[in-house]
Amino acid sequence: MTSEREKGNKYAFLHSILWSLAPIIGILTVGVLPPIPAVAAITGIMLVFFLGLTAYKELLFSLKFGRGLLDAVIAAIMLATGFSIFFVGLQYTTAGNAGIISQLEFLFSFLFFNLLRREHLSTRDFIGGLLMISGAVIVFLPDVIKDATVNRGDLLIAAAVTLAPFLNFFQRRARETMRNETILLVRAAVGFPYLLLLAYLFNQTTTFDALWSIFPILAFGGIIVFGLSKVFWLEAMRRIPVVNANAINAMGPVATLLFAFVVVGEIPNAFQLLALIPLLGGAFLLMFRRIAT
Repeated sequence: MTSEREKGNKYAFLHSILWSLAPIIGILTVGVLPPIPAVAAITGIMLVFFLGLTAYKELLFSLKFGRGLLDAVIAAIMLATGFSIFFVGLQYTTAGNAGIISQLEFLFSFLFFNLLRREHLSTRDFIGGLLMISGAVIVFLPDVIKDATVNRGDLLIAAAVTLAPFLNFFQRRARETMRNETILLVRAAVGFPYLLLLAYLFNQTTTFDALWSIFPILAFGGIIVFGLSKVFWLEAMRRIPVVNANAINAMGPVATLLFAFVVVGEIPNAFQLLALIPLLGGAFLLMFRRIAT
Protein backbone atom coordinates (compact mmCIF):
# COMPACT_ATOMS: atom_id res chain seq x y z
CA MET A 1 0.00 0.00 0.00
CA THR A 2 1.36 3.43 -0.99
CA SER A 3 2.45 5.48 2.05
CA GLU A 4 1.35 9.07 2.59
CA ARG A 5 4.95 10.19 2.06
CA GLU A 6 5.10 8.45 -1.33
CA LYS A 7 1.79 10.06 -2.30
CA GLY A 8 3.16 13.43 -1.25
CA ASN A 9 6.26 12.95 -3.38
CA LYS A 10 4.10 12.03 -6.38
CA TYR A 11 1.89 15.09 -5.93
CA ALA A 12 4.96 17.33 -5.62
CA PHE A 13 6.40 15.80 -8.78
CA LEU A 14 3.14 16.36 -10.69
CA HIS A 15 3.10 19.97 -9.48
CA SER A 16 6.70 20.46 -10.59
CA ILE A 17 5.96 19.17 -14.09
CA LEU A 18 2.76 21.16 -14.57
CA TRP A 19 4.14 24.35 -13.05
CA SER A 20 7.22 24.18 -15.29
CA LEU A 21 4.79 24.94 -18.14
CA ALA A 22 3.93 28.38 -16.71
CA PRO A 23 6.62 30.24 -18.72
CA ILE A 24 5.50 28.38 -21.87
CA ILE A 25 1.88 29.43 -21.33
CA GLY A 26 3.10 32.98 -20.77
CA ILE A 27 5.16 33.05 -23.96
CA LEU A 28 2.24 31.70 -26.02
CA THR A 29 -0.29 34.17 -24.61
CA VAL A 30 1.74 37.40 -24.64
CA GLY A 31 2.40 36.80 -28.31
CA VAL A 32 -1.30 37.46 -28.92
CA LEU A 33 -2.57 39.44 -25.90
CA PRO A 34 -1.14 42.27 -23.83
CA PRO A 35 0.46 40.77 -20.69
CA ILE A 36 -1.98 42.00 -18.03
CA PRO A 37 -5.15 40.99 -19.94
CA ALA A 38 -3.47 37.60 -20.53
CA VAL A 39 -2.97 37.10 -16.79
CA ALA A 40 -6.51 38.36 -16.14
CA ALA A 41 -8.01 35.88 -18.60
CA ILE A 42 -6.11 32.98 -17.03
CA THR A 43 -7.14 34.14 -13.54
CA GLY A 44 -10.77 34.39 -14.61
CA ILE A 45 -10.67 30.78 -15.75
CA MET A 46 -8.96 29.86 -12.47
CA LEU A 47 -11.83 31.53 -10.62
CA VAL A 48 -14.38 29.31 -12.37
CA PHE A 49 -12.23 26.25 -11.62
CA PHE A 50 -11.91 26.98 -7.89
CA LEU A 51 -15.55 27.99 -7.57
CA GLY A 52 -16.42 24.55 -8.89
CA LEU A 53 -13.87 22.83 -6.63
CA THR A 54 -14.98 24.56 -3.42
CA ALA A 55 -18.64 24.00 -4.28
CA TYR A 56 -17.94 20.30 -4.85
CA LYS A 57 -16.21 20.08 -1.46
CA GLU A 58 -19.00 22.12 0.16
CA LEU A 59 -16.56 24.84 1.20
CA LEU A 60 -18.02 27.69 -0.85
CA PHE A 61 -19.74 29.34 2.11
CA SER A 62 -17.08 28.57 4.70
CA LEU A 63 -15.31 31.92 4.29
CA LYS A 64 -15.34 34.04 7.44
CA PHE A 65 -14.19 37.59 8.01
CA GLY A 66 -11.01 37.81 10.05
CA ARG A 67 -7.24 38.09 9.89
CA GLY A 68 -6.96 34.94 7.79
CA LEU A 69 -9.21 36.34 5.07
CA LEU A 70 -7.33 39.66 5.13
CA ASP A 71 -4.02 37.83 4.78
CA ALA A 72 -5.43 35.81 1.86
CA VAL A 73 -6.57 39.03 0.15
CA ILE A 74 -3.13 40.64 0.57
CA ALA A 75 -1.49 37.48 -0.80
CA ALA A 76 -3.89 37.50 -3.76
CA ILE A 77 -3.02 41.10 -4.66
CA MET A 78 0.71 40.42 -4.37
CA LEU A 79 0.38 37.28 -6.49
CA ALA A 80 -1.55 39.09 -9.22
CA THR A 81 1.04 41.89 -9.20
CA GLY A 82 3.88 39.39 -9.42
CA PHE A 83 2.31 37.51 -12.33
CA SER A 84 1.68 40.79 -14.16
CA ILE A 85 5.37 41.69 -13.89
CA PHE A 86 6.29 38.12 -14.85
CA PHE A 87 4.17 38.17 -18.02
CA VAL A 88 5.48 41.63 -18.99
CA GLY A 89 8.99 40.22 -18.64
CA LEU A 90 8.14 37.30 -20.91
CA GLN A 91 7.73 39.77 -23.78
CA TYR A 92 11.50 40.33 -23.73
CA THR A 93 13.08 37.03 -22.68
CA THR A 94 12.78 33.29 -23.25
CA ALA A 95 10.77 30.66 -21.42
CA GLY A 96 14.02 28.89 -20.50
CA ASN A 97 15.51 31.97 -18.87
CA ALA A 98 12.26 32.63 -17.03
CA GLY A 99 12.18 29.07 -15.68
CA ILE A 100 15.75 29.28 -14.41
CA ILE A 101 15.47 32.75 -12.86
CA SER A 102 12.18 31.76 -11.20
CA GLN A 103 14.10 29.28 -9.05
CA LEU A 104 15.42 32.28 -7.11
CA GLU A 105 11.97 32.21 -5.48
CA PHE A 106 13.18 29.43 -3.21
CA LEU A 107 16.34 31.32 -2.27
CA PHE A 108 14.47 34.55 -1.48
CA SER A 109 11.86 32.66 0.56
CA PHE A 110 14.55 30.71 2.40
CA LEU A 111 16.47 33.86 3.34
CA PHE A 112 13.32 35.76 4.32
CA PHE A 113 12.00 33.10 6.67
CA ASN A 114 15.49 32.39 7.97
CA LEU A 115 15.90 36.04 8.94
CA LEU A 116 12.34 36.11 10.28
CA ARG A 117 13.16 33.22 12.60
CA ARG A 118 16.55 34.85 13.33
CA GLU A 119 18.37 31.63 12.56
CA HIS A 120 22.10 31.62 11.96
CA LEU A 121 23.16 31.01 8.36
CA SER A 122 25.56 28.08 8.27
CA THR A 123 28.47 27.82 5.85
CA ARG A 124 26.46 25.26 3.85
CA ASP A 125 23.53 27.70 3.63
CA PHE A 126 25.81 30.56 2.56
CA ILE A 127 27.48 28.52 -0.17
CA GLY A 128 24.12 27.17 -1.35
CA GLY A 129 22.76 30.69 -1.63
CA LEU A 130 25.78 31.87 -3.60
CA LEU A 131 25.44 28.92 -5.98
CA MET A 132 21.77 29.65 -6.65
CA ILE A 133 22.51 33.32 -7.27
CA SER A 134 25.40 32.44 -9.61
CA GLY A 135 23.15 30.01 -11.50
CA ALA A 136 20.60 32.73 -12.16
CA VAL A 137 23.28 35.31 -12.98
CA ILE A 138 24.75 33.04 -15.67
CA VAL A 139 21.64 33.45 -17.85
CA PHE A 140 22.21 37.23 -17.83
CA LEU A 141 25.69 36.84 -19.32
CA PRO A 142 24.87 36.60 -23.08
CA ASP A 143 23.46 40.16 -23.12
CA VAL A 144 26.20 41.45 -20.83
CA ILE A 145 28.89 40.02 -23.10
CA LYS A 146 27.19 41.11 -26.32
CA ASP A 147 25.86 44.58 -25.48
CA ALA A 148 27.14 45.30 -21.96
CA THR A 149 23.51 45.44 -20.82
CA VAL A 150 21.12 43.23 -18.88
CA ASN A 151 18.01 41.93 -20.62
CA ARG A 152 15.06 43.84 -19.17
CA GLY A 153 12.86 40.77 -19.42
CA ASP A 154 15.24 38.82 -17.19
CA LEU A 155 15.29 41.71 -14.72
CA LEU A 156 11.48 41.83 -14.63
CA ILE A 157 11.30 38.08 -13.99
CA ALA A 158 13.75 38.49 -11.11
CA ALA A 159 11.74 41.43 -9.77
CA ALA A 160 8.54 39.37 -9.85
CA VAL A 161 10.24 36.56 -7.93
CA THR A 162 11.30 38.89 -5.10
CA LEU A 163 7.63 39.13 -4.07
CA ALA A 164 7.53 35.39 -3.31
CA PRO A 165 8.66 35.48 0.35
CA PHE A 166 6.14 38.18 1.28
CA LEU A 167 3.40 36.31 -0.58
CA ASN A 168 4.30 33.09 1.23
CA PHE A 169 4.35 34.90 4.59
CA PHE A 170 0.75 36.11 4.27
CA GLN A 171 -0.32 32.81 2.75
CA ARG A 172 1.11 30.85 5.66
CA ARG A 173 -0.72 33.07 8.14
CA ALA A 174 -3.94 32.63 6.20
CA ARG A 175 -3.56 28.85 6.43
CA GLU A 176 -3.77 29.07 10.22
CA THR A 177 -7.52 29.78 9.99
CA MET A 178 -8.53 28.92 6.41
CA ARG A 179 -8.69 25.82 4.26
CA ASN A 180 -6.20 25.68 1.40
CA GLU A 181 -8.99 25.40 -1.19
CA THR A 182 -10.65 28.60 0.03
CA ILE A 183 -7.32 30.44 -0.03
CA LEU A 184 -6.96 29.48 -3.70
CA LEU A 185 -10.51 30.67 -4.32
CA VAL A 186 -9.72 34.03 -2.71
CA ARG A 187 -6.59 34.25 -4.87
CA ALA A 188 -8.65 34.07 -8.02
CA ALA A 189 -11.71 36.01 -6.77
CA VAL A 190 -9.59 38.98 -5.66
CA GLY A 191 -6.96 38.71 -8.36
CA PHE A 192 -9.37 38.76 -11.30
CA PRO A 193 -10.98 42.20 -10.71
CA TYR A 194 -7.64 43.59 -9.51
CA LEU A 195 -6.01 42.56 -12.80
CA LEU A 196 -8.87 44.08 -14.77
CA LEU A 197 -8.24 47.32 -12.89
CA LEU A 198 -4.52 47.15 -13.65
CA ALA A 199 -5.25 46.53 -17.33
CA TYR A 200 -7.49 49.61 -17.37
CA LEU A 201 -4.96 51.82 -15.54
CA PHE A 202 -2.14 50.77 -17.89
CA ASN A 203 -4.39 51.05 -20.94
CA GLN A 204 -3.90 47.42 -21.95
CA THR A 205 -6.93 46.24 -23.87
CA THR A 206 -7.77 43.29 -26.05
CA THR A 207 -10.66 41.95 -28.09
CA PHE A 208 -12.97 38.96 -27.82
CA ASP A 209 -11.59 37.62 -31.11
CA ALA A 210 -8.05 37.72 -29.73
CA LEU A 211 -9.13 35.96 -26.55
CA TRP A 212 -11.09 33.34 -28.46
CA SER A 213 -8.19 32.68 -30.84
CA ILE A 214 -6.07 31.31 -27.98
CA PHE A 215 -8.85 30.18 -25.65
CA PRO A 216 -7.58 26.56 -25.52
CA ILE A 217 -4.20 27.85 -24.31
CA LEU A 218 -5.84 30.14 -21.76
CA ALA A 219 -8.10 27.33 -20.55
CA PHE A 220 -5.20 24.90 -20.24
CA GLY A 221 -3.22 27.52 -18.34
CA GLY A 222 -6.05 28.48 -16.00
CA ILE A 223 -7.34 24.99 -15.27
CA ILE A 224 -4.25 22.77 -15.47
CA VAL A 225 -1.12 24.90 -14.98
CA PHE A 226 -2.39 27.61 -12.60
CA GLY A 227 -5.25 25.56 -11.15
CA LEU A 228 -4.74 21.80 -10.92
CA SER A 229 -1.00 22.15 -10.26
CA LYS A 230 -1.76 24.13 -7.10
CA VAL A 231 -4.22 21.46 -5.98
CA PHE A 232 -1.40 18.93 -6.34
CA TRP A 233 0.86 21.25 -4.37
CA LEU A 234 -1.65 21.47 -1.52
CA GLU A 235 -2.05 17.70 -1.48
CA ALA A 236 1.74 17.38 -1.30
CA MET A 237 1.91 19.87 1.59
CA ARG A 238 -0.48 17.70 3.59
CA ARG A 239 1.83 14.72 3.34
CA ILE A 240 5.47 15.85 3.17
CA PRO A 241 7.54 18.76 4.55
CA VAL A 242 7.88 21.86 2.40
CA VAL A 243 11.63 21.30 2.00
CA ASN A 244 11.02 17.89 0.45
CA ALA A 245 8.58 19.39 -2.02
CA ASN A 246 11.02 22.20 -2.83
CA ALA A 247 13.72 19.62 -3.50
CA ILE A 248 11.47 18.04 -6.13
CA ASN A 249 10.53 21.47 -7.54
CA ALA A 250 14.21 22.23 -8.11
CA MET A 251 13.94 20.07 -11.23
CA GLY A 252 11.46 22.56 -12.69
CA PRO A 253 13.96 24.47 -14.87
CA VAL A 254 15.03 21.24 -16.56
CA ALA A 255 11.41 20.48 -17.49
CA THR A 256 10.88 24.08 -18.64
CA LEU A 257 13.86 23.90 -21.01
CA LEU A 258 12.54 20.62 -22.41
CA PHE A 259 8.98 21.90 -22.87
CA ALA A 260 10.26 25.15 -24.37
CA PHE A 261 12.14 23.15 -26.99
CA VAL A 262 9.19 20.88 -27.80
CA VAL A 263 6.37 23.45 -27.71
CA VAL A 264 7.87 26.74 -28.90
CA GLY A 265 11.10 25.55 -30.52
CA GLU A 266 13.49 27.24 -28.08
CA ILE A 267 16.87 25.54 -28.24
CA PRO A 268 18.65 25.67 -24.86
CA ASN A 269 21.87 27.64 -25.11
CA ALA A 270 25.11 26.83 -23.37
CA PHE A 271 24.57 29.48 -20.70
CA GLN A 272 21.19 28.01 -19.71
CA LEU A 273 22.58 24.50 -19.46
CA LEU A 274 25.57 25.75 -17.49
CA ALA A 275 23.29 27.66 -15.12
CA LEU A 276 21.53 24.44 -14.11
CA ILE A 277 24.68 23.10 -12.44
CA PRO A 278 25.11 25.70 -9.66
CA LEU A 279 21.34 26.23 -9.43
CA LEU A 280 20.58 22.60 -8.63
CA GLY A 281 23.73 22.30 -6.51
CA GLY A 282 22.72 25.32 -4.44
CA ALA A 283 19.20 23.99 -3.92
CA PHE A 284 20.68 20.68 -2.76
CA LEU A 285 22.96 22.36 -0.21
CA LEU A 286 20.15 24.53 1.17
CA MET A 287 17.73 21.62 1.55
CA PHE A 288 19.86 18.53 2.23
CA ARG A 289 20.22 18.93 6.00
CA ARG A 290 16.56 19.84 6.42
CA ILE A 291 15.38 16.83 4.42
CA ALA A 292 17.65 14.47 6.30
CA THR A 293 16.46 15.62 9.75
